[in-house]
Amino acid sequence: MKKTFYADDDFIFSYEEEGDVILLHCVVGKWSLGVYKRTLPIFNTFLNKFKEYKIISISPNPKFCELFGAYEIDDLGNGIKVMKWAQG
Repeated sequence: MKKTFYADDDFIFSYEEEGDVILLHCVVGKWSLGVYKRTLPIFNTFLNKFKEYKIISISPNPKFCELFGAYEIDDLGNGIKVMKWAQG
């Protein structure tokens, strides 16, 4: 079941728990530097809350994921990448 961690008019962080894996979903309505600056601390809170989990996303926009510290772990083809979120 998908749960919302954060949502506003520009950005939604939601996730699903699958055992020791978190499937992170990011939906961007409007992107700007201001949105990035506003959501980065919220995203870091998310990573800290789930630091015991492996956090992954399946993304059609891996460059966006890389902005938040994710890296590619698999290529599904057609520009779709499996990304693992770096946790510190």
